[in-house]
Amino acid sequence: MWVVRLLPPGGPDPFRFAQPEGLSAVLRSAGFRAVEEETKACALDLAGYAGRSVGAGAGVAVPFRPMLDRVPEDMWPRDS
Repeated sequence: MWVVRLLPPGGPDPFRFAQPEGLSAVLRSAGFRAVEEETKACALDLAGYAGRSVGAGAGVAVPFRPMLDRVPEDMWPRDS
């Protein structure tokens, strides 16, 4: 059985810097001046079952973030 837990507001967010210029903006606000950012596509080629599982998870995680963002907070699961 799979249990889905949504990210709590203000908590750790693995997608924090997923948007272009996200990390750059934070670095600039911290005083860094020569900040450059670029996006690159990297192939994930791992052998065996574990590699296929990791690759499959990485391929679907990011596209689902916008869907999670649309779930109203009052619909998030609560710990009992």
